[in-house]
Amino acid sequence: LVTIEEFRLYHIHFMEELTRRLREMTKKEGRAMFQITAIVDMGGMNMSHRHFIPYFKSISKIDEQCYPELINTINCVNAPWAFPVLFKIVRGFIDPTTRQKIRVYSSEYEETLREIVDEKVLNHRFGGKNPMDLPTVKALKLKSPADELATQEIASKDAFEFVQHCNDKKGGRYEWCFSEESTSNVCFKIEWKGEKDKKYKTVLDGRHATEHKGKFAVKGKGALKLIFDNSKMDQPKSVTFGLVLHSAELLKTNAQIEARRKKEADAKRKKDADRRKKKESPEKNKAAA
Repeated sequence: LVTIEEFRLYHIHFMEELTRRLREMTKKEGRAMFQITAIVDMGGMNMSHRHFIPYFKSISKIDEQCYPELINTINCVNAPWAFPVLFKIVRGFIDPTTRQKIRVYSSEYEETLREIVDEKVLNHRFGGKNPMDLPTVKALKLKSPADELATQEIASKDAFEFVQHCNDKKGGRYEWCFSEESTSNVCFKIEWKGEKDKKYKTVLDGRHATEHKGKFAVKGKGALKLIFDNSKMDQPKSVTFGLVLHSAELLKTNAQIEARRKKEADAKRKKDADRRKKKESPEKNKAAA
């Protein structure tokens, strides 16, 4: 979704913002404030998150060199079965002093958190009295082919080809669209060549159209080719087209986020329905009496 370098820069910005706020609070409160207590909700973690390990490794060195005393404790709550497995892999990247500050809870952590964080400050989601709703992670908006439009002039008796490579071994999904203004339709064709293929294979047979849009999923590395054939026409054409590739990892991440949000919404609806039912029961009994 982002490169390791982009993630490192974001992390540095985040840590600098934390230190700035601590300086402001020190000045405001009149006493030294130089550490934070972090609460990390690990709910939803599974083995697919192992792809994050190189990112974690890159920022661990930064924290060790530049922010060694910023952390008071890191409290990992709702830790699933996969957490010990992944933590065993990354613990070698973590400074030994920082490692001693990590606390892990699978459940029943509310009372412990209230002992280290004022319950007026501690969010209600973790057993405190702070009513603020924490932000939820939303699925990333996928780019539309219409967001990546380009215009190509095609001479008469000529053709134009556009190739986009997929360099992800897990593949992904291509999406395309095109339109052309003339009344005589352009011949449009799509071909795919996998990393081990010797030649291109037809995805969409040549068809005459003034506009078209579609999608095509691939399972590995390769290249998708758009072909606009004007070789049988005596007039030039102007074609506007767009082609995007969504990585398999991005599609999977979005699907997981949407599934988790649906599960949470269903649980909330059930809880609200049970609450209403419980509230209505005494009223019905009273009316019957």
